[in-house]
Amino acid sequence: MDTVIVKPEIIKWAIERSGLPESRLNSKSFQTYFKWINGEKTPTLKALEIFSKKVFIPFGYLFFDKPIVEKLPISDFRSFGNKVLKPSLNLIDIIQKWIVRQEWFSRNIRNENSWMKFSNNFSVEDDTADIAKSIRELLNLDSLNAKSFDDCSFRKQLSNSIEKLGILVVFSGTVDGNNSRPLDLNEFRGFSLYNEKTPLIFVNSKDSYKAQNFTIMHEFGHILLKQSGVTNSSPTNENKFELWCNKLAGQVLLPDFALKNKEFSEELIDTLSETYNVSKLVVISRMYFCKLISWHKYHELYENIKHEIKKYVQSKQKINGGNYYTTKTLSLSTSFVDAVLFSTISGDTTYHEAYSLLNVKENTFKQYLINRRFS
Repeated sequence: MDTVIVKPEIIKWAIERSGLPESRLNSKSFQTYFKWINGEKTPTLKALEIFSKKVFIPFGYLFFDKPIVEKLPISDFRSFGNKVLKPSLNLIDIIQKWIVRQEWFSRNIRNENSWMKFSNNFSVEDDTADIAKSIRELLNLDSLNAKSFDDCSFRKQLSNSIEKLGILVVFSGTVDGNNSRPLDLNEFRGFSLYNEKTPLIFVNSKDSYKAQNFTIMHEFGHILLKQSGVTNSSPTNENKFELWCNKLAGQVLLPDFALKNKEFSEELIDTLSETYNVSKLVVISRMYFCKLISWHKYHELYENIKHEIKKYVQSKQKINGGNYYTTKTLSLSTSFVDAVLFSTISGDTTYHEAYSLLNVKENTFKQYLINRRFS
């Protein structure tokens, strides 16, 4: 069988680039790949094709003369203290996949997007208080009893209200449902992809539901600023855009009037968190900005609450199950899924392209048509 020449440093780079866990790297097949690196064996074309799929690398990359430096295709608003961390392959891939989907959606969407009537030339110089009040009115949050919803249902209510404006809202904790490619919560909480016609908000669903609500509104802030970028939740992030979006999100979810004439107590943190369906971190942040607590007290509370959340998130990640099609739809956005299905049965999109856009096979697609009542 004919073999092909690939530079050992490219094989090594492809493996390192994949970010695969050590358990996978110790498997029998990967031992063969390590022999390619040290020159004991030479790959066949077929073996190289299989290898490219296992390490999630475009086949053509394997014939480069040297490794390339891959960068995020959008702005990076994250902060890791004094550290500079390169983005993981999983993060780069999920952003790239949604750039492609967003472009398709922009070409095929037929509905008028009402969010554009609200959109203005906002900047970080604008006072967030009045904007937050307008957003609450736009999303009917003042008439919504957040306490009457469980955490998951309120997230759904919030995201549905935003999708009705013409903004895609996506929730996922993996790269296209591949559980071997989880999205690291420590790396990012969400990202925004702005274009005038079909802006998009992506939320890392590894987070708690209440924290996801904040991420939704934080990324909504970036959309108002007409920005595409990836974010995390560092209290030390001094980026002016992050500070503005954090402030806006906090005021939308926990309005000023909820804190007016209040005095700090541990009980008040719990009460506001439950009443407005926001995380305790959002509550103490708002308390600090409304001068109910000092900076020192804020950091003391932050450290305690952070440990509580970490335990919750870990327990949440152990829970499996749920309806496949419901989870799949959330990870693709209801508006996007329905647009692809409608476009396909209308003959505007080929079935092959639809399978690719939704990352499903034929049988799953057919069931999708039934579940979403397009049959």
